[in-house]
Amino acid sequence: MSEDAYFVTRVHLEDENDQFLRDVTYFGVADGVGSWRQYGVDPRLFSHKLMEECENILLEACHKDKDIGGGKFRRVIPPADIIAQAYERVKAENIIGSSTACVALFDCIRHQLHFSNLGDSGIIVLRHIDSDIAGTLKRDRITPRAERSSDLRVAFISQQQLFSFNHPYQVGWTGEELSTDENTSFKTARDSCTTSIHLRRGDIIIMATDGCKYDLAHDSSCILH
Repeated sequence: MSEDAYFVTRVHLEDENDQFLRDVTYFGVADGVGSWRQYGVDPRLFSHKLMEECENILLEACHKDKDIGGGKFRRVIPPADIIAQAYERVKAENIIGSSTACVALFDCIRHQLHFSNLGDSGIIVLRHIDSDIAGTLKRDRITPRAERSSDLRVAFISQQQLFSFNHPYQVGWTGEELSTDENTSFKTARDSCTTSIHLRRGDIIIMATDGCKYDLAHDSSCILH
């Protein structure tokens, strides 16, 4: 078991604009801070428990009905709220350690990716060059765009959050409450970089720490590398 952890789960939830349940795919990565070893703490425990609780929160949400307009629906949970709730559960179990965290949800109806990133984990979106526009570059117009691998470009890179070089923002627990002011790398989920981006068919979404990578293709097929 490495310091890096991840989860991916598909749940049936409803957002504020819909009155019906639909599939929503959530996924996340976390990177346990290895320097905890010098204090006799296994850095894997915090990151793995954080991702485990993120998934637990979503699975539990599928079984909690809420009255909306005369019907009962289960609401989509924003990524930052998932990180915050999972952290409180890890803290309640007194698991010492800290971790970066990135949690996202993929909305296949609106073709949008919503995510919150705390620290130096993050997301990269790779996109195929439009052959009709970039025709002078003689791109492959025969192979379907989603199957091409030689005409990709970086369309989006999420923002890193660093306190200093190799010292990322992180959620953590030492056994007692600590300050989360600007002079410490310990932050809360509300300090995360939260972004929504529009996706195109054939886009490749890579969510990664410096030791774990998770790819989500736009057709919702998922491969872990």
